Amino acid sequence: MYRQRCVAAMLLRGDAATAALNEVIDTPPPWLAAEVDPEGRGGRARVLVLAAKGEAKPRVVDLDAVQPATKARFASLSCPLAAYDAKSLVRGLLAAGFALPPRIACLRVTAQILAGGRAVPETFDAMCQGVLGERAPQPQTGLAALQAPPGFVSRVLEHQAVRLRGDELVWVSRLEAAALPALADMEHRGIALDRERWRLLLGSAREEREQRRAELSALLDAGGLFGDGAELDSDATLREALARAGHRVKTLRRAELAALPAPLGPTLARFRELSKLIQSYGESFLRNVDTDGRIRATFE
Repeated sequence: MYRQRCVAAMLLRGDAATAALNEVIDTPPPWLAAEVDPEGRGGRARVLVLAAKGEAKPRVVDLDAVQPATKARFASLSCPLAAYDAKSLVRGLLAAGFALPPRIACLRVTAQILAGGRAVPETFDAMCQGVLGERAPQPQTGLAALQAPPGFVSRVLEHQAVRLRGDELVWVSRLEAAALPALADMEHRGIALDRERWRLLLGSAREEREQRRAELSALLDAGGLFGDGAELDSDATLREALARAGHRVKTLRRAELAALPAPLGPTLARFRELSKLIQSYGESFLRNVDTDGRIRATFE
């Protein structure tokens, strides 16, 4: 494991780990730049590195050694917790038993705000090169390298803060930042899915779709055009069949199809709705259910 490759003396453990976190909660700096071990991004964080604004030596904390009461106190952290991809970092802390920090600063999201729709660097390394003219450290190479990213985060954040004020985007940035803890919590908790009930609904949808397919083949009088009817799922073939039956449509959106004369319009709209349900969700939901019966999506 990553933590086992770390130099033990550099990690704060036991009372020292708890005291380090209590200190920043009780006496918050302007912001805390953070990094977790590579395995902890989106998973369960084991090591947390924190550096206050302008702090030369970061705190490196063994999270398994932190008292549960201190993890719960993280919800009262009054300064922003800053990271390149703050949402995945917060997910790692949630999995480690920490409460949600209320204020987040995300370099990646802020860069998107400042870009105003233009392309922005997608990686931390590209951002550091663009803003600082330096390569970003690679945390996966060891604990010494893991201590470096928070310093880079602080420097990039200072640059972004100046630009946000200059472009009058501070309020927008705060609005986006306020959404991040909720999104991280949604991803961490997941969405419960009753797999057996879902399979019953999926089977019912497939059965109804085949009934609608048979009705449509008769209504459109395909004369062999469809064969076994499978081509009803093809947009091009469906347009051709509608045109042969005297119905020309601008789009195949459900609302326009539903407006065609009954029973063709409602039947066709329902067929398309069922096809989308089965193809877009259907089995794909079941493939993504975790062992605890929950689906964990990504929200951007």
